[in-house]
Amino acid sequence: MRSAVYSGIFLATGLVPALALDPTGDWRLHSGSGNVSVDFPPQAAFNVVARTSSGSIETTHSISVQGKISPRELQGKVGAGGPTVELSTSSGSIQIH
Repeated sequence: MRSAVYSGIFLATGLVPALALDPTGDWRLHSGSGNVSVDFPPQAAFNVVARTSSGSIETTHSISVQGKISPRELQGKVGAGGPTVELSTSSGSIQIH
């Protein structure tokens, strides 16, 4: 996996796993080819934007959906909301746990 981090932006090729505490600032995780998987504690609060061109989006968190929901795009709020966590992949699935 190749990756680069620029001021809160994480770019990678291949599987992108992440284990996180409550986000305290905006995140952007993108995989050009591969899955994106993030694990947050149950009490985490954040806004989420998830997009995949080819794959699915799965979550174990309750999400208040904002806008429309589709099999390849999800926008909403986890808990009380907070920093934005943007997850995307061009070819792969997204898991939010």
